[in-house]
Amino acid sequence: MSNLAKPQPRRSSDVGSAVRLHGGNDANLIRRQPPASAAPHYIFNRPNLYIKESAVWEIADATLTVDGTVPGHPQFYVFDAAGKLIEGFSSGGRPFIAEDLIPLRGTVGLLDDRFSVFNTCHLLLDKLTRIPRLAPAEVDRYFLVLESTFASFLFDCLGLAVCFGIVGPRKQKLSYKVERLLVTDAAFFNMSHPGQGLDVISAAFIEDRLRPAVASWLAASPEASALPDLGKRLYVSRQAGKARRIANESEAHEVIAQHGFQAVQFEEMSVPAQLHCSLNADAMLGLHGAGLTNGAFMPRGSRLLELLPPLCATAAYWTMGLGLGYRYDAMICEAVDGQGVPDYSTWVHDVKFNRDDVKVPPQALDAFLTRNL
Repeated sequence: MSNLAKPQPRRSSDVGSAVRLHGGNDANLIRRQPPASAAPHYIFNRPNLYIKESAVWEIADATLTVDGTVPGHPQFYVFDAAGKLIEGFSSGGRPFIAEDLIPLRGTVGLLDDRFSVFNTCHLLLDKLTRIPRLAPAEVDRYFLVLESTFASFLFDCLGLAVCFGIVGPRKQKLSYKVERLLVTDAAFFNMSHPGQGLDVISAAFIEDRLRPAVASWLAASPEASALPDLGKRLYVSRQAGKARRIANESEAHEVIAQHGFQAVQFEEMSVPAQLHCSLNADAMLGLHGAGLTNGAFMPRGSRLLELLPPLCATAAYWTMGLGLGYRYDAMICEAVDGQGVPDYSTWVHDVKFNRDDVKVPPQALDAFLTRNL
C-alpha cells in the first residue's frame, strides 16, 4: 500500500502596506526523539524540525471582515487603510467589506488562521500560543473568528480581553474597523499545523502562564467542590463521536481498565470539569484526536500515551508531549479492513483516511501499557 505526495497550492505572501514590527529573522530547532514502539509511523519521519521565527506585522486603520455563511469553512479578510485586500493575511475566496463597520479601538491581535473551525487542538496549540508573540506590542484585545465556550473560559482565566467576530448564529457576514491590527506570519506563511510550532516560547506560555491561570481560577471557584474526581489515569474515549473510533472498544476497555484508567468523554463535560480532571491526572491515554490536547494541563513528567491510526495522523501530540516535558509513547493500531500497516517509506498524509475507525489488539495494548506504567 502506498500513498504518493500530491502537489499543494502555494499561499500568497502578499503583506501589502503592513509594517513588520519584530521577529522573522531566526529559526528554532525542535529536536524530537521518536518513540521506539511506533517509530516506523510516518508522523515520526522528521525528528529535527526547524520552525522559522514568527514576525509580527502591524496594519493601521485596518478593516477585518468575517464570513460564517459557508458551512464548515468560516472565512476572514484583512484590508489596509485604503481598502485594499491584504491577501497574505486573509483566508477565503470571497472578500467583501460590509456597509456598516463595527469599530474596534486600540490594538487588536488576530489569533486565527485558515483553520477557523473550532477544535481544541488548534485553539490551544496553534492559536493561543501566538499570544506571547503578539503581547510585547501591547495588545488591548485578541480576535478569534468564531465564539467558543472553551476559548471564552481560557481567556477569563488569563484575564485577557477577546473579541469573537461571529457570536451566536454562524451565518453572518460582518466587518470591523480596527484602529491597529497585529498579525503573526506563522499563522499564514510558515504554518505547520496542528501544533508543529510548539517551540520553547509556546511551551513556556502553556506551562508557566496558562496552566497556573486555569488552576487558580478553578481553586477559587465555588463550583470546585462539585467538579468530578476521576483519578490519576484518564482514558479519553471517542465512542460518542461519529468518526475515528475504536471498533473493538469493549475488548480494549477491559485491558485499559485493568491498568487503572478511568474512561472520560470530554465532549460531554463542562470546560471547568474537563480541565479539573486533566490538572489532577498524571497519565492520559487515547486514540489520536483533539481530546488528547487536554493533556497539556497535566504536570510536567506525566505520561501521554497515544493510540495511532495506521493511515492518518499528525505529530501534534508527540510535539506537545516533548515540549511540555511528558513521557510520551505511541502504539500503532490496525486498520479495521485488515489491510495492515502501509509502507511508511512512501506514505504521506492524506485526509481521506482521517475519519477511519481502527482496531486495537488487546495483547499489544496490554504490553504497551505495562511497559509505560
